[in-house]
Amino acid sequence: MVPPDLNREVMEVHNRLLVMDRLAKFALYLLVVRSIALYQMITWAYCKKMAHYTNFNYFITDNKS
Repeated sequence: MVPPDLNREVMEVHNRLLVMDRLAKFALYLLVVRSIALYQMITWAYCKKMAHYTNFNYFITDNKS
């Protein structure tokens, strides 16, 4: 038979590991989401800057002329 105090200690360690695992997954999720958002902000700012320097009428062609 396993002593009850040892069983309780094992369960406490198990719960602590579960909490740490959840925290690690949440931190990884936040890291991925924030890096994607940062990448989107950088590319959007780059696109707006390039649109400022680009004449879009050059790309719009009409076949009538």
